[in-house]
Amino acid sequence: MFFPFIDKISKFSNVYYVNGNHEEGHSSRKELYRYIENHNIKYLSNKTDNITIKNKDITLMGLDDGRRFETYYFKDNESIKNNYRILLSHRPEKWNNYISPEHEYNPDLILSGHAHGGQFRFFNQGLVAPDQGLLPTYDAGLYSFNEIHMIVSRGIGNSILSYRFNNKPHVPIITVNI
Repeated sequence: MFFPFIDKISKFSNVYYVNGNHEEGHSSRKELYRYIENHNIKYLSNKTDNITIKNKDITLMGLDDGRRFETYYFKDNESIKNNYRILLSHRPEKWNNYISPEHEYNPDLILSGHAHGGQFRFFNQGLVAPDQGLLPTYDAGLYSFNEIHMIVSRGIGNSILSYRFNNKPHVPIITVNI
């Protein structure tokens, strides 16, 4: 499901990728990384990329799954201090690590997944999510912490590892006004 989806969206937009826990342990991981490399997808493995949209400078920061947010990953980007910063990181339950006062480059927006929408949804609440347990706090949607926002996607996958009930695949369309 991932490859056809990426083929479609990459025709009209740049595509960025950060890894998650399923890729690291999957037997076809090498095939995925070859696909990413061959299809001009930017893998932000503890790296940044600067883009400009409508004369606004944005820094995309990517964090590998399981890594702590460390400022030194991003120090090679001189313009990061002045740009709007978007962090792509798989695990929403670690948001407090991403926005610590000790960080020089706190993100303005965090894009995340991992919670699978809580697997089973009842009354717009997920039932259980990886690393959050029952009734997860960060399962899907928009969360705000002072001036920092986090969007958690329920994702598009549906396998034996991520069975869903009342939980449709979810790809947020986001408009950022800066």
